[in-house]
Amino acid sequence: MRPVWIKGNQVDLLESGQEFFPSLLNEIENAQTEIILFTYIFKNDRIGTEVGKRLKSAALRNVAVTLVIDGFGSGNLPVNFIEDLRNSKVQILVFRAFHRIFSLRKLFFRRLHQKIVVIDQKIAFVGGINIDGDQYEQLDYALRVSGPVVIKIYKFAKLLI
Repeated sequence: MRPVWIKGNQVDLLESGQEFFPSLLNEIENAQTEIILFTYIFKNDRIGTEVGKRLKSAALRNVAVTLVIDGFGSGNLPVNFIEDLRNSKVQILVFRAFHRIFSLRKLFFRRLHQKIVVIDQKIAFVGGINIDGDQYEQLDYALRVSGPVVIKIYKFAKLLI
């Protein structure tokens, strides 16, 4: 597959969680139709709690919210946290739920490592930052993208759901 240049996009480089999280929270707050969020790690810490609160708020104002988490990377997320989101109409999908009985099956090692957010098919975030307060200070990057390329990111995300 050859890469194709798509004109008319805006890309902002977000350095660490200090730039990523405020931008993400703002976009979730302003979402009007749909939010899709994929992450390997979603922690129940100050960042995770705030993201969860905003996702619930969006769902309660009839924004379609889908959260996809990895069963191993987000395996410590409390059941009551997940149920609270589900009760607020957030659709939660768990990629390969982690079972405490260790399996050497090859498929066990396949994990969801995507960190993708698409909001209203207009804004996307891609990069290496999880929903994890530890990444607030940690050096990592994400891109905030707007323009025609967001539809390609959206279509990719929908394929994974």
